[in-house]
Amino acid sequence: MQLPAYLRMLVGAERSLADAYRAVASANPDEADVRFTCTGFASDSGRHARRAGARRGAV
Repeated sequence: MQLPAYLRMLVGAERSLADAYRAVASANPDEADVRFTCTGFASDSGRHARRAGARRGAV
């Protein structure tokens, strides 16, 4: 079954997305709305990666 491979790809993509959001937030310290929004999105992506990684072990 291909599901474990796809979950690994999902976890990697979510981690990359979280890193990208953190980079945008760091690059815009004077833009409070950008920093706040990107930090929130990074947190969401990190949580998604952790949850998908935990499910990967159950597959």
